[in-house]
Amino acid sequence: MRANIGTDERSFMRRFPYRQWFWDDGPIFWKSSEGNFGNHIGIDDASFTMFRGRFVGLFRNPALRAASAYAHFAEAIDAKGTLVSEREYAIRIRGSQTTQLAGQAFGLTCIWLNHNHDGRNHCRYHKPDIVKAIHRLITGFAFVGLTELYDLSVCLFHAMFGGRCLPVEFTNTRPTKRQAPEPTAAFTAWGGIVDGYDWRLYGEAVRIFFARLQEYGVNEAKCVALCPEAGDRFAAYRDLFRRRRL
Repeated sequence: MRANIGTDERSFMRRFPYRQWFWDDGPIFWKSSEGNFGNHIGIDDASFTMFRGRFVGLFRNPALRAASAYAHFAEAIDAKGTLVSEREYAIRIRGSQTTQLAGQAFGLTCIWLNHNHDGRNHCRYHKPDIVKAIHRLITGFAFVGLTELYDLSVCLFHAMFGGRCLPVEFTNTRPTKRQAPEPTAAFTAWGGIVDGYDWRLYGEAVRIFFARLQEYGVNEAKCVALCPEAGDRFAAYRDLFRRRRL
């Protein structure tokens, strides 16, 4: 059966109850919160221990992620209806991905200004534990992909775990009317701020990703063979393959 989550994971869960479809003498995947497996709950120690080695994640340039979040959440209007500047927002959300991966805070606490997950403001409640987050990334993730290289990440996933790509895997299930900046090699800061925590985490994700491209011999020919219905998507990576000698 071919099923995809689409734009609303909750409707997917109603159609495919996780205890019926994703349960084999226990949970097959980490259900992060009741009623919504797409939520942003921090990974606590018990959950990490249970699913260590089976986490899957796609990581994004922190500056692009910050710009996208600011645009998506209505240019960051706070609970008092005040427009927060890009700089204020950039400072507020530093280390958000790091704290979520380290299990320190709910992922949207700082990103969504009107959100108050448990009645407290955790934005500066914890210093992001970057050492723990990187350790979890290295030891706990079966797959690490990059949003900026999404098509190539899909190819790598199949090179590692088998099966042929489905067209739905290349569908944007989170379209937005608001445009974020185009990625460039120099785009490391947003709002005048460089997120040192999440950049360290992202840098490790990039290292892992390219090491696995090399390990699994991923190149244009292999991607075309694994994803024959993807058209010429992988031609865009020819320069990268050439530089990396893949």
